[in-house]
Amino acid sequence: MSPIPKNKKQLLQFVNSLTKYHFKDKEDIEALNRLITEENEFVLSCFDVFDSDKDHENLIDSLQRILDKSKSMGFHQQKITPSSFYQPVEQ
Repeated sequence: MSPIPKNKKQLLQFVNSLTKYHFKDKEDIEALNRLITEENEFVLSCFDVFDSDKDHENLIDSLQRILDKSKSMGFHQQKITPSSFYQPVEQ
C-alpha cells in the first residue's frame, strides 16, 4: 500500500484545492474523491510521484488520464482496480 495517505482527510483537502483550478467537471471531482477514499493504487501512486518531484502538471495530467480511462471503461460508478485497467493476456 502506498505510504502517502497517512492522513486521508488531508489528501482529500489537497485534491479539492487542485480541482478548483484544474477539474471543472463535478463528476470528475467526485470520482477523484472516491478513488482516494477507496485507496486506488493508481491515484496513490500519482501522489507518491508528486511527493518526490512536486510537479503539479504531471500530477494533474496523471489524474486526468486515470479519470479518462475509468470513464472509457464504464467504471465511473464502480470500484476501479489495477487489474481492470489491463486486457487479459491470451495464451
